[in-house]
Amino acid sequence: MASIHQDGRTGVWQIAFRWHGEQYKRSAQTKRKKDAETLAGRVADTLKMLRTGHLMMSKDADPATWILSHGHLAQLRCTGGTEDAPPLGQLCDLYLSDQKHKADNTLMGERIHVGHFKRILREWRPMARIDFSYGLLSMTTSHVCTSVWRNSSTPLKASFASG
Repeated sequence: MASIHQDGRTGVWQIAFRWHGEQYKRSAQTKRKKDAETLAGRVADTLKMLRTGHLMMSKDADPATWILSHGHLAQLRCTGGTEDAPPLGQLCDLYLSDQKHKADNTLMGERIHVGHFKRILREWRPMARIDFSYGLLSMTTSHVCTSVWRNSSTPLKASFASG
């Protein structure tokens, strides 16, 4: 079963569903309720087909991406990412350690925001498993990934360049 909820701030519809006990919530990328309802119906169909064995998801697929795409996409990756790229938490820590030139107040604000970022996106998750294609997550995470990669003097750049 999938449900839809409208984001009060942006007016964009969100779709939520559960798979193997974990809840997933993604942008339906539309402000039209009818389109969001259609997507929710497709997600519900995909979940039913998974439960009945009519569809099989590979173990390395990102469940949210796979289910929302009706089995057509396994996962979306950050440009330049590789499977051996560091987990999100390590990437964030490398970013913060490379920002010593900034003012203390700026660093304090960034530490707070990065802490929320790590908590919401789960800091243990490998970068290659994070879906950058939905809503604000798309703008926020791809900007951080790109700016850290471009501006870093740490070994992080080498891990992305190897792919």
